[in-house]
Amino acid sequence: MTTKIKTNKIPEHSVTSAVKTLCVFFMFCAVIFSCAKQPDASGKTPPRAVNGVIDLRDWDFEKDGPVKLDGEWEFYWKELLQSVDIKENQAYENITVPGIWNDFSVNGQKIGSTGYATYRLKILLADSLPDQMGLRIQSIRSAYELEINGKLICQNGKVGTDSSSSMLSKAFRNVNLPLNSNSAELVLRQSNYQSREGGLRDPLLIGSLRQLKQLEMKQASIEWSLIGILGIMGIYHLGLYFIRRKHTSPLWFGLFSIILALRSALTSSAFLYNVFPADIHWLLYKIEYLTLYLAVPIFAMYMRGLFPREFRLTFIQLIIAISFLFSLPVIFAPSIIYTRTLLWFEIFMFVIGLYTIVRIAFAILRKREGSVLFLSAWMLFFAAVINDILNNKRTINTGVYFQIGFIAFIFLQSYLLSRRFSIAFNTVEKQSLELAKLARVKDEFLANLSHELRTPLTAIHAYGEMFENCDNPADMKDYGREIFASSEKLIGYVDDLMLLTRMETALDMSRSKTDIQEIITENIDILSKNMRERNISVRKNTTNAGKIQADRKLLSKAIHAVIKNAVIYNRENGEIIIDVENDNTMIKITIADTGVGIAADQLPLIFDRFYRVDSSDTYEVSGVGVGLFLAKKIIEMHGGTIGVNSEPGRGSEFTVRLPVK
Repeated sequence: MTTKIKTNKIPEHSVTSAVKTLCVFFMFCAVIFSCAKQPDASGKTPPRAVNGVIDLRDWDFEKDGPVKLDGEWEFYWKELLQSVDIKENQAYENITVPGIWNDFSVNGQKIGSTGYATYRLKILLADSLPDQMGLRIQSIRSAYELEINGKLICQNGKVGTDSSSSMLSKAFRNVNLPLNSNSAELVLRQSNYQSREGGLRDPLLIGSLRQLKQLEMKQASIEWSLIGILGIMGIYHLGLYFIRRKHTSPLWFGLFSIILALRSALTSSAFLYNVFPADIHWLLYKIEYLTLYLAVPIFAMYMRGLFPREFRLTFIQLIIAISFLFSLPVIFAPSIIYTRTLLWFEIFMFVIGLYTIVRIAFAILRKREGSVLFLSAWMLFFAAVINDILNNKRTINTGVYFQIGFIAFIFLQSYLLSRRFSIAFNTVEKQSLELAKLARVKDEFLANLSHELRTPLTAIHAYGEMFENCDNPADMKDYGREIFASSEKLIGYVDDLMLLTRMETALDMSRSKTDIQEIITENIDILSKNMRERNISVRKNTTNAGKIQADRKLLSKAIHAVIKNAVIYNRENGEIIIDVENDNTMIKITIADTGVGIAADQLPLIFDRFYRVDSSDTYEVSGVGVGLFLAKKIIEMHGGTIGVNSEPGRGSEFTVRLPVK
């Protein structure tokens, strides 16, 4: 028995649509996030600090905008100095800012991540400055104190010489610079006993306080837009899941979005660190790490919900187990320990990212719904992450695109889920219409079946009663013939319905060498009485029919249904023409009649289950409407096809094609 598996091809327009959607999202996000870039109106190259001095005397802050205090700062390791403590000729090291101090060497030895130090930078300014100057301090993942010209203007956490006297803090802020001369001395004391990285990882900006606040508002608006989008998407998809719990993808995507919204509030501009007191920043720091370690397995569950055959349960369980192991130090260990696990988790995520690309490629080859769009979005996001890692390590200088790739990825995932739900709802609506149609067909079938069964049963009952009361042997013989004919018709109906039931569940085929000419001749003989009653002649050319491997009984049933159809829908004194062609690879059987024909709008329906042609020429034709349906199914089970050409009033021509082997 040959079984054909039907596969759905991905239409070309779906791939084109995915590419267009990606391009639109990328351009949209690029425009939005370009608003958050630091203004650079003049295009001048910003100066850099050299030997602890940065010369900004030629820098017009109103015209040129804020400037980063990048370059060589004075660095005093294992010293917490105030301005008055630093002597003119005091020895110091030059350290590059921005940058971490982990690999920095003092006296020929790397200092590592933990410890304390003082940074110092002298800023030379022009005589004319904006009315209010400010300094923007971005993420410093440890405690620090900042002095300007000997005055403490900013403090985060608690600076100390050991872990017990130092307290973690993290915040973004703009501070007002109290300048009363054309130079400023910036002294920053920092201690780190909580993070895997010490030092000033992000740059400090100096400029007009008004411009810094504008920059802060732009960045905050973009970041809070992202947080709002993630939160709304999360709530929306959770709502979808609770409406229809059969599919879990919206649940996992909703949880993923909400977790990322919380993480963004902790990492983007450290909003929550600014809101909550420094005493509980250690807890926020743990939540920041846990959101990452929790987001990965949740997203893995989302991918399994979309592509269950590509992402096996064992793979998901492995991700959950590894993420759980990474989460344990966050819960139970101090930050100096669990922050050191981040690099290994990033490597783990990179491996998952590569594996995801491979599995989605398999999903595309297997024609999975939405796989092209998912892979396109994933590749865009993955490329943005790799770009930012290399850009952060100064390997390339292309800019930061994580937020662009991330928001595009989230939008496209939401679009993918929405499209799936739309298809599901359309399918439900279509199936509802089909069910309504099937209900009508069922009612018509039951009404027709009742009629078709009642007719021979009534005849059997009547002739049986007459047979019982009859004494004439000749009449009894006629009554017996009528009872036999009616019961034979009933048996035929029952056989058809039983075969239909077997084909809907499981039907075994027993193939053997089958002579097509014999089958056609046998069925003509079976129907000869019906043809004689209506004076229908048969003209056939079956000498070259040959033999094929087939289930003889089933194939005979199919040929019988087609020839019977040509008989019962033929006209009085009509003709049936049967022709067989054999080219040693395919047998073509043509059965034509001179009957009433079939209207064009009914041709696509004649092979449907329980369908009967309804016209004034056929209302007396009996049957339950399964003959041609069974014929088509049986022929297709043999690897063949059946088709029909017809014109009302000029007859019909059925063509059956069967493979020889």
